Amino acid sequence: MRACILLALWSPMAMMAQVVKDRVEQHTIHFASSEAKVDEDGRRALKRICGLVADRDNYAIRITGHTDSVGGWEYNAALSARRADSIKVHLVRCGADPGRMLIASRSFSEPKAVNATEEGKAANRRTQVNVTLHYFSVNALEPVEGLRPGATFDLKVLFEFNTAVMKKESRKPVEE
Repeated sequence: MRACILLALWSPMAMMAQVVKDRVEQHTIHFASSEAKVDEDGRRALKRICGLVADRDNYAIRITGHTDSVGGWEYNAALSARRADSIKVHLVRCGADPGRMLIASRSFSEPKAVNATEEGKAANRRTQVNVTLHYFSVNALEPVEGLRPGATFDLKVLFEFNTAVMKKESRKPVEE
């Protein structure tokens, strides 16, 4: 809430255009052979992802299922789709918006490792979850009175090294 108050105090002249890049976090969840059930390690990774998108509206999630090369193409295409859907179900349960998710299945077309060894096969039985947090420069935001309830944004404030004192360049726009 404090960020909203600070933003309201900024004058349009104090806001300078800046390039703000999206942040992408990549997570890999592995599966047992012929399985689409998320194990304990996978649930821990999903918990981190849920914490990342909780109470936010500035994200997109891409979920891509993969398999090893054991079995035929059609079987593995269906298995990789089930793996991606399993991840989606877990994320929706924790509050992630299904409308912000893109699901894909790749079967064994994009191996991470060589399928000639058991270790390689295990590395290929995975689902990649890429979470993109979209950031906008302050001058690209709607006026504070136009923000809808629950909307989120990030406010970049710089502090003096090892203190809670705002740097001059952060204080000036807030005080104007």
